[in-house]
Amino acid sequence: MKPGVISVPVVGPVDNYPFLPHKENLKIEGEVGNFHTFTNKTKEQTTISFDPAIKNGVVKFEVLNINNIQGIGIVDKPVTYFEKKQAPDANGKDKIIEFSNLGMIFHIEEYLNNLEGIQI
Repeated sequence: MKPGVISVPVVGPVDNYPFLPHKENLKIEGEVGNFHTFTNKTKEQTTISFDPAIKNGVVKFEVLNINNIQGIGIVDKPVTYFEKKQAPDANGKDKIIEFSNLGMIFHIEEYLNNLEGIQI
């Protein structure tokens, strides 16, 4: 790659709204701009998704894991319904790519120890 200047258009912050299928499990700490803070106040699995879905571009998504986060994932369409104790992959493992807390990438029932072989 030759050195040079790269120009990237910037849209700026995008308003997003959390979808919380089981609010009773969460303590909603607050919202400042595009920063949302949630605490799981039970031992139940809890999924948080955001609307609107990101359709293209580069997005920074930052998660502070204080205790026992299972994974962070990307879905190819909005997933909006979860039963209690149900993870997003229950609605179709072929629809998600998950980065697990074990440091692996998971997609269509296959774990990869690095990013080689997956095109996102």
